[in-house]
Amino acid sequence: MVIHGQSGYVGSSMSVRAEEAYANGERPISKWTKKGILDAAKNKGASEEALASMKAMPIAQLRELALAETSWHHTSKMLNETRFYSIKEAADLENIEKEAEAKKSHIKEIDAGYRSQGKAIAEAWLKGNVATLFRTIEGEAGFYVYDKERKYLKLYRKDGGLAEEYGGLVAEEFVKAVEAMKGAH
Repeated sequence: MVIHGQSGYVGSSMSVRAEEAYANGERPISKWTKKGILDAAKNKGASEEALASMKAMPIAQLRELALAETSWHHTSKMLNETRFYSIKEAADLENIEKEAEAKKSHIKEIDAGYRSQGKAIAEAWLKGNVATLFRTIEGEAGFYVYDKERKYLKLYRKDGGLAEEYGGLVAEEFVKAVEAMKGAH
């Protein structure tokens, strides 16, 4: 713990080196605003095209693509290690729009992977619970209510009491399987 006036520290909020980093244009990622990033990029010599692309980006994406981690310093009286970032060089910012598009494409691939993985898990769950499906179809287990908007399923017993609840892909796949089995009867 830092005590006020301890050497190597400015007051009790940051180290001398952290203060020097601020003076050199570095700061923690949370301290970088959109305006601050755009101003720093302009000062680094980024082209008007790169600046226009950056201006259109949300702040989270801008922080990720336009900043580089440059150091870490102690901050707070608890000696937290805080990462500091600075703006990338102008040449690195020229392809920022292409970088953003590549990231979007990668995120879509990951999302599709998770969705298919989630669907496989839901289908496996359904296979393990075929008896519940048949009882639901035949009306023995009661009935179900599916909220398509929220992708939420509630199974009720014949007496009207709530038996089970499911959300997301399990709910979607359950309803699809019930409807497919009803169509097969």
